[in-house]
Amino acid sequence: MNSTVAGPGHAPRPVRHKDLPATLYGIRHHGPGSARSVRAALAEQRPDVLLIEGPQEADGLVALAADDEMRPPVALLGYVPGEPQRAAFWPFAVFSPEWQAIGYALGAGIPVRFCDLPAAHQLAMATGEEPRARTDPVAELATAAGYDDPERWWEDVVEHVPGPAVFDALAEAIGILRADAGEPDSRDAIRAAHMRKVLRRIADMTAAGTQVIALLTLSDDGAPGDVQGRDPAPVRRGQQWRT
Repeated sequence: MNSTVAGPGHAPRPVRHKDLPATLYGIRHHGPGSARSVRAALAEQRPDVLLIEGPQEADGLVALAADDEMRPPVALLGYVPGEPQRAAFWPFAVFSPEWQAIGYALGAGIPVRFCDLPAAHQLAMATGEEPRARTDPVAELATAAGYDDPERWWEDVVEHVPGPAVFDALAEAIGILRADAGEPDSRDAIRAAHMRKVLRRIADMTAAGTQVIALLTLSDDGAPGDVQGRDPAPVRRGQQWRT
């Protein structure tokens, strides 16, 4: 994986995985600095299609973000009817990179879709068993840099640095850490495999030369972030979706 360096205010080329037909931005869910950087990068690179890590059933709700009455904080909620304890939500603040990216795409007339495993499947996989313990690559990088607080490290290294150049270096470093982490949790592996298939399907459906950009989380509970690897077995259909 290659990284690039750009001066303040200039958007570099984001990471492009050699085996995937898209350029990827590694983000965290909330951060004013990184949200500004992502929006600036999208404005400079002008993608043809934008993909965001989130449940695919919510594609039909994306247009609501352009409504003047839709003001963050807002969230998507998925749950199993009759079993409210089996639920998941995806929050958005005005300083969420995903929210800023959606706003840019809607304003620019760019198709924007969610690319994560459908919530119905994710909830069907939530059997109550404890998932395999996850390593936090951001925490590991913070420790290596001499920080005892990963959030403080992220603030200093990402949020307070203008422009998205740091994302390339982060993606490369985190990729190395994940390569040494062993097999991922099976649910995370299935989600990552699904996102790979979405990226490839979008590429197959669009014209040659179409620029696809995907926003994927680097480190947050329940987010695989890394979409490289082998595809596991297909996922069975799960429960219903409600909004």
